Amino acid sequence: GYTCGNVNGTVKVAIIVDKGGKVISATYMEVGSQNASECMRQKAVEYALKSRFNYSGQASDKQEGIITYRFVFRN
Repeated sequence: GYTCGNVNGTVKVAIIVDKGGKVISATYMEVGSQNASECMRQKAVEYALKSRFNYSGQASDKQEGIITYRFVFRN
């Protein structure tokens, strides 16, 4: 459930993914994030580190990307 108060926000997280599809690094990006509380930043990084992507034997050892999380408060 939503645990970061009664406010909306957007958080961008830069990720690095290994060949097996596991996120090995997740870093909050201030640029592109909006109204992001400390709680949202922490949760977004936590969620990003739990993300998994498809394995590809043809992929490079490390790939970079960005995940955007939108936190929307609902009563």
